[in-house]
Amino acid sequence: MSQAASVDLNALTSLDGVVLRLVEQQGAQATRRITDSLDEQAWLEDFLEASKPELPSAEECPLRHRLLLTPFRYRKRHGSRFATRWERGLFYGSRSRFGCLLEGAYYELVFQNGPVQPFPRNAAMRKTLFHVQLRSSRGLRLHDQGSSDLQARLRDPVDSRFCQGIGQQMREAGIEAFEYHSARSVEDVVQLGASSCCVFASTPFDQVEVQVEASGHDVSFRCLDDNTVRHFQRQQFEVAGTLPQPMH
Repeated sequence: MSQAASVDLNALTSLDGVVLRLVEQQGAQATRRITDSLDEQAWLEDFLEASKPELPSAEECPLRHRLLLTPFRYRKRHGSRFATRWERGLFYGSRSRFGCLLEGAYYELVFQNGPVQPFPRNAAMRKTLFHVQLRSSRGLRLHDQGSSDLQARLRDPVDSRFCQGIGQQMREAGIEAFEYHSARSVEDVVQLGASSCCVFASTPFDQVEVQVEASGHDVSFRCLDDNTVRHFQRQQFEVAGTLPQPMH
């Protein structure tokens, strides 16, 4: 790695403020529909919980909320920008609602374009957008570092191997949270990643229900708190006519 394209892991800064995250909508209604009584539902949920990987420890994560703990609990089917599929998951969020919907639209398009036959358009899907307060003295602002060469590699929309290597270095150096610019937009959309749930200073609040309509060509989100609708086209994420795929 050239000096011009290296991250200064010693440029620690404090990161705080509100972070937003878009997640699949979950809840008791999912198991209630397939059980005949509340007793049976309680047994099923206990059984499912016992079959899952262990949650992060209370010592690392004193705030015991599933929306904060779940990203660190599972290994993923594919890698993310700053972690391979074989490493513990990271918490990814955004400093803006637009940033959450932007990333959500990209991954929805990846999912919609996965099968041989496209999924039918579906207006019944729901997601949840939540806010959480974050605070860490061991943070990095990657978007403030280095040359244009470094920033180009951090924002490469196709190849995330460089970023995954940086992610490993940050975890080894004890970096708890980091900001970076999204690779899914030419605009400077500030996103945030956290490698530990120790950074959360609140439980989730201001949860917003989001209606999703998606096909293999476009994704629309309707936020039910203010009734705004945002549209994303597959073409805006394509590189040389191809939708980039998450890496291992």
